[in-house]
Amino acid sequence: MESAISSDTAVLGDNQQKRFTEALCHHRNGRLNQAEQLYRQVLDADPGHADSLHLMGVLAQQVGKHEAAVKFIRAAIAQNDCAGTYYYNLANSLVALNRLAQAVAAYQQCLDRQRAFAPAMTNLGNALHTLGHRDQAVMWYQTALAHQPRDAQTHNNLGSLLSDLGRLDEAVYYFQRALALKPSFALVHYNLGNVYLKTGQNREAVAGYEQAIRAQPGFAAAHNNLGQAFEKQSRFKQAEHAYQCAITHDHHHIEAHINRGNLARNRNLPTQAIDSYRQALQISPDNSKALNGLVAQLQEICAWDELESYAHQLDRQTRNAVRARQKPGESPLGNLTRHQDPALNLAVARLWSREIGANVAARNPMFSFEDRRQPDQRRLRIGYLSRDFRQHPVALLTRRLYRLHDRRQFEVFGYSYGPDDGSIYRRNAQQDCDAFVDIVDFSAVQAARRIFADRIDILVDMAGHTFNNRLEICALRPAPVQVSYLGFLGTTGAGFIDYLIADRHVLPEAHTPYYTEKPVLLPDCYQLNDDSLPVSTSDSQRSDFNLPQDAFVFCCFNQAHKIDCELFHAWMKILNAVPQSVLWLLARNEPVRQNLIREALRAGVDAHRLVFAAKCDLHAHLARHQLADLALDTQTYNGGATTSLALWCGVPVLTLQGRHFVSRMSAAALNALNLPEMITTSLDAYEARAVELATDRTKLDVLKNKVRRNRKTAPLFDTGRFVRNLEQAYHQMWALFAHGQAPRRIDLRATRNP
Repeated sequence: MESAISSDTAVLGDNQQKRFTEALCHHRNGRLNQAEQLYRQVLDADPGHADSLHLMGVLAQQVGKHEAAVKFIRAAIAQNDCAGTYYYNLANSLVALNRLAQAVAAYQQCLDRQRAFAPAMTNLGNALHTLGHRDQAVMWYQTALAHQPRDAQTHNNLGSLLSDLGRLDEAVYYFQRALALKPSFALVHYNLGNVYLKTGQNREAVAGYEQAIRAQPGFAAAHNNLGQAFEKQSRFKQAEHAYQCAITHDHHHIEAHINRGNLARNRNLPTQAIDSYRQALQISPDNSKALNGLVAQLQEICAWDELESYAHQLDRQTRNAVRARQKPGESPLGNLTRHQDPALNLAVARLWSREIGANVAARNPMFSFEDRRQPDQRRLRIGYLSRDFRQHPVALLTRRLYRLHDRRQFEVFGYSYGPDDGSIYRRNAQQDCDAFVDIVDFSAVQAARRIFADRIDILVDMAGHTFNNRLEICALRPAPVQVSYLGFLGTTGAGFIDYLIADRHVLPEAHTPYYTEKPVLLPDCYQLNDDSLPVSTSDSQRSDFNLPQDAFVFCCFNQAHKIDCELFHAWMKILNAVPQSVLWLLARNEPVRQNLIREALRAGVDAHRLVFAAKCDLHAHLARHQLADLALDTQTYNGGATTSLALWCGVPVLTLQGRHFVSRMSAAALNALNLPEMITTSLDAYEARAVELATDRTKLDVLKNKVRRNRKTAPLFDTGRFVRNLEQAYHQMWALFAHGQAPRRIDLRATRNP
């Protein structure tokens, strides 16, 4: 924000005029001390000389003494109220003092006196933008450009404001105009990259940030956002390098520390993740994003002692944000993993979804579906939107879904915004969908337009509030009926999602007020399973996995973040009550092993009674299940695919039914396998049942035989039956829309299954 150094009055005698002219020359050439001495000499002779008062204010402004600047310039205005530059420089110092309302008034006074003064128009736009008067700011930027069309800075400022308003196409236009005027303008390249990152055009975002860095190698924010763009492209090594560059150039760049932590956590590098989050919290102790990441990482390595205080701090922040109706730093998924409180889960999800909706509101193409409201006999077009057409639990569970849809009634479209990992799951989806569209480099609007152009009737989002989701596509409402299924097991809190696929076990009627979606209650279990998985005939021995040959083997193959301190100590009580027993657990990294062993020792359980399973492929994982006697489920976040795989392999699963969707998943699966006796509702009952089965082999054998028998006849593993029920649900959703009715609860309990 440059000061205007000019003379607006000339009422001095010859000697004083000569002294003032010399001062002005020194001032314009940056010799501020000499200029100040001469201005003071002029004022000693003529205390009311307006130009000298004004320029003394400008001098003070240039060295950061803005209070002094305001006093001098106001004194000048008292002598000469007609000089527009006086008001301009006064306004600039008021901005520096954050007295923005006064600055706006001063800029307007300047323009009343000097109507074509484009810098004042630009700065007035800046002040109005900061004050939140965005429409007025747009008008003043545009007026400034009408007077000074080759001002790259004003083009950039207008583009930034339009980006904030969600008018992204217009923002891109002004950024590109700025670059045409000044190709090496690093900030504009950065801002253009931000627009592309916001719209999901990750390839273009990378190009923008790289241009910014070429123009300004130490541009920490550009390095940080480049890392985010790389991460969305699954280019994780490049992302790590970019975050590190940002931190090298600005060690206090808090977002870079947080993003580096998130990346490390997702890459199973817990020590590095914790270090990054802690560095972020050293910079900003109350930063909720850093706190959310740290809590999640401590959960994932079962570091419960350290977790407790941070979790309490995060809880306070989340509840304060909810009360203030502000988006909390804690993610909806993180909240589900820690709290069996459907009301809180809803509040967090709703605030996150509200921001998503607001971010795309100005870009919404406003698709119309009125021409589709005909309940005719044509095939319905179902679109599945997912990041997880890859080696992932969602892909494992849905592997046969796309193929089994009745092609006489449905056309199936897959929309993938995740990486192509070359897996069998990816190939199956590509082969089994009638059309498979890779939208990884599409903006949200481009993706929505493609879905609308494909005339998708029912769009099924399979991610919800999970990592790198694209809920903004759904927020643009590209399909007349939109459904949440499987990827995020709770309410999205989104007004743009009409239905949630569930069942009456995971979503009892009393819980419906805590869901913004209308529940679609399938008759058996919400979770699809693949009944074509092989049943292992492996001759593996317990010794192959460091399991004692004669011990009773409890197992839990859920991810470690689902294990909480209370449940683990219940497991230790079970082991103490069953001396010849071990607990077989997954351990993705060494900190998990160390922390769980330490907790076991505290509970009086020898370390060797915890046996840790390594990561392996699906077939080996299925095979090793036969070596376990009883699977122990986690409580706040149950096993989903993990529970189903154990049951498929003939291993009984004991669960503790909770109070929200994810804590009731295993109960739904067990009911669909006709095994309600394996559902408990208190920790005491859970412990007692585990000990009972471990100490009575006859009861356990009866139970195992029941699992194996029911697997062939009960609904849980009847994939075709599930798909027919899901199709019935789709038909009912569509019928409501076609007849002009609002979405409503759909209960398929009475549906006759094939």
